[in-house]
Amino acid sequence: MELINFDEYSQNDRMYGGTAGRKIGIFYQGSNYIVKYPGNLKEQKMKNIVLSYSNSPVCEYIGSQI
Repeated sequence: MELINFDEYSQNDRMYGGTAGRKIGIFYQGSNYIVKYPGNLKEQKMKNIVLSYSNSPVCEYIGSQI
């Protein structure tokens, strides 16, 4: 899997909701994409949470490859 640094790409005007982390739309190589950031679990003040960030984007990627 190739990792891509999206810091230099422009954000588009598409908006994405939901509670599973922050999502932004970007324009990359002529197409629109969603960049999804993991949710910060410490900010949600959840009890008995050891991890500071959720792994839902990773789980979604693995699930899409099966």
